[in-house]
Amino acid sequence: MSFLTIQSTSRTIFASIFSMVASVASAETDLLSEEDLFGEIPMSLTATRISQSVKDSPVSITIITREMIEAYGATELPDVLRLVPGFQVAHIRGYRTSISYHGLGSEYASRMQVQIDGRSVYTPILGNVEWPELPIEQEDIERIEVIRGPNAASYGANSFTAVVNIITRHASDTLGTYAKLTTGSRKTNRYLARFGGHSGRLDYRLTASYSKDAGFDDTEFPDDKEIRSFNYRADYQPNLDDQFEFQFGYRSSIRQDGDIEPFDDSQVDPERDVKGRTHFQLLRWRHEVDPKENFSLQFYHNYQRIDDDFQTDFLDSILGAGTATALGVPDQRVNLSNTRLMHRYDLEFQHNIEMNDDLKLVWGASARYEQSGSASLFDRTSNKDFITNSTYRLFGHSEWKPALKWTINAGALIENNDITGTDISPRFAINHHFSPNHTVRASVSRAYRTPSVLESNADSVSVAIDASGNRVEIDQLVLANRKLEPEEMTSFELAYIGNFPKFGLNVDAKFFYDNIKNVIDDIENRAFTDPFSTLLGLPANKDKVFFYDNVGNILSQGFEAQLQYKINPETSVHLTYTDTRVKGKLLSQTNRNFIGDQRFVDVSSQTPKVISSIQLIHDLQPDIRASFSAHHYGKYKFGGGNSTGPFNILNVRMAKKFRYANHKGQVAVTFQNLFGDYFDFEREQVFQKRIYLSLEYGLN
Repeated sequence: MSFLTIQSTSRTIFASIFSMVASVASAETDLLSEEDLFGEIPMSLTATRISQSVKDSPVSITIITREMIEAYGATELPDVLRLVPGFQVAHIRGYRTSISYHGLGSEYASRMQVQIDGRSVYTPILGNVEWPELPIEQEDIERIEVIRGPNAASYGANSFTAVVNIITRHASDTLGTYAKLTTGSRKTNRYLARFGGHSGRLDYRLTASYSKDAGFDDTEFPDDKEIRSFNYRADYQPNLDDQFEFQFGYRSSIRQDGDIEPFDDSQVDPERDVKGRTHFQLLRWRHEVDPKENFSLQFYHNYQRIDDDFQTDFLDSILGAGTATALGVPDQRVNLSNTRLMHRYDLEFQHNIEMNDDLKLVWGASARYEQSGSASLFDRTSNKDFITNSTYRLFGHSEWKPALKWTINAGALIENNDITGTDISPRFAINHHFSPNHTVRASVSRAYRTPSVLESNADSVSVAIDASGNRVEIDQLVLANRKLEPEEMTSFELAYIGNFPKFGLNVDAKFFYDNIKNVIDDIENRAFTDPFSTLLGLPANKDKVFFYDNVGNILSQGFEAQLQYKINPETSVHLTYTDTRVKGKLLSQTNRNFIGDQRFVDVSSQTPKVISSIQLIHDLQPDIRASFSAHHYGKYKFGGGNSTGPFNILNVRMAKKFRYANHKGQVAVTFQNLFGDYFDFEREQVFQKRIYLSLEYGLN
C-alpha cells in the first residue's frame, strides 16, 4: 500500500469520525456501562501546571508514551517527535537536528520550549536545543508531553510555538541491572548500561552510555560523532508528605565539522573536530500539605561548552596575492571560532491548591540568571567575559467548573528580563462538554519570544594580527540590534476532543489561527563599510554585513488532528494529519544608502502544506511485536536549506522478548527509510535505507 493511499485513508477516517460524532455522542451515555464511561482519558501535567484531563485543558496536547517511543525504533530522540501533528524535524548535519512547529524553521530553530522533567534545556546564546548534547537516554523516558501551541502563560518566553516536556521514569521503576547494545548502518555502535537500586526510602538509578556513528557519511560535509554520557537520579521519600528528587547528568562529545569540498568553503571552514561538554544538576522538593494542597521548590543549573576553534587558509590564498600586504598585515592564517560557553541557574516555587470540587488554582514565581560567553561571537577578550541576563517570572492559573458541562481556564505570566523588559502573556479558554466524552474548546492566548543573546548582542569580526602583534579588524561579519522588539504571537483555537471508550478511540482536532508580529531574523545590510570592502574597492551598494532585526509579520492558519485507536488488545494505531497555510513576506536585504532598495522573502514555501503520519503497533504473539511508522511531508524549504519536494518515510521494527526466571531481554531489528532516499534540509544530507540490530538484557 503506497503512502499516498495511507494519506487519503487518513483523511477519510477523520471525515468519518467527525460525521458520526453528533449521533454517537448523544446516544453513547445510554449505550455504555459505568466502566466504559470512565475509561482511560489521557492526563497531562504540562499544559497548566495543574494535573488535568486533556478534555479540560486549554491547549492541544500530544502524549508520546514509552510504548510508542520503543516501537518507533529511533536512533535519534528528535525523530520520535515526527509523531506529533505539525512537527518538522530537520537534520542539518549528522550531529545537529532542528525542530519546528507550523513552520518558521531554521538551522538554529529558537521558538520552541524544550524541558526535561521541567528543566529548560534551550541554549541562551542561540535559543536552540543542542539535541546530541542532552544527557538523557530514550530508555529512561516515561513519556513526552507536547503542548501544540503557545504556552507562555505557563512557562514564559520561548514557549512560543510549542512546549516539549520529556518526563523520565521514577527511579523505583528501573530497579535492577539493564544493558543494551545497538549496531547497524552509518557505522553505528551504541552501548548502554543501567543499574537501579533501593535502600530504605531511597530509590536511585545510574545510566551510562557510549555511542559512535559516521553521520551522513557524504563527501562534502564531515559529521561523524562520538558521545559519552552519564546520568544519575535519586528519589527519596522520608514520609508520606515529602518527596525529594535529585538529578545529575554529564555528556561529552566529539564531532566532525567543516567543508572538505575543494574550491568551496574549505579555505575558511576547514575540516575539524568540535568538542562539547554538558552537565546539569537538579534538586526538587515536593510537600503535600493535605490531599488538596501541595507546593514544590526546584533549583537547577545547566552548563554547556562547545569548543570550536580553527584557522582559515592563508589570506593571500583566499583573497589573492598581495591582499595581506594591502591590509597592512603579514600573510597569515586567520583564527576563527564558534566556541560558546553557557550557564543557567534557575530557582522556582510553585503552589497548587484545590479550593473545592469546582476550582483549582496554581501560582508561583521563578528567578533565572544566565551567563553567555563567546569571544568570537561578541568580540570579547575571553569566552568567560560573560553577557548576563536575569529573568523574573510570576505566574498563575485557574481551572473553574461553574457547571457540569463547562470548564473555564484562565491564566497569565508576567516576565521581566534584561533584554526586552517586561511582557505579560495571558490565556483564556472555555471548554463545553456536550457529553461526558465529547468536548469543544475555544481559546485565545498571547505569547512572546525574547531575542536570544546572539540576536541582541552579536558582534562577529574577522581579525588579523599585524607585525607588532596588534589586532587588525578585516571584515565585520554579524552585528546585533540593541533595539529589537520581542516576537509576539496572538493565537486562536477552536478544538474538538472526543473519547469513544467502547471503541478504544480518542480524537483530538483543531482549527488554528496564529498571528505573529515582529519576527526576528538576520538580514543582509548592503553598503556597510569595513576595511576589507574598502580595500577591494566595492561600490557603496555592494558592501554588506548581516544583522538581526524585526523583519515582518506572519499569519499561520489551518487544521490538524490526531487519532489514537486501540483496535484490540494486540493492536493500536496513532494517526495524525496537518494542513497549514502560512502567509507573509519578511525583509531579507536592505541598503541604508538607497531608500527603497530592499528585498523580501515569501515564507509560504517554508512550511509543508500537508504533514501526515501513522504508527501501527501489533503483537503477533505475546512475546513478538511488530510496528511500522510512516510519514508524508509536502514540499517545503526550511530556512537556510534547500527545497525538498514531497517525500515519504517508512520505518519498520520487529522485536522478540525472552524471559527466564528473573532474567529478561529483547532482540529487535529496525529498518529505516524503506521508501527510499530523501533529505529534509540540504540535498547533500541524504537519508538512505538503514538497518539496526539491538539486544537488551535485564536482571531484576
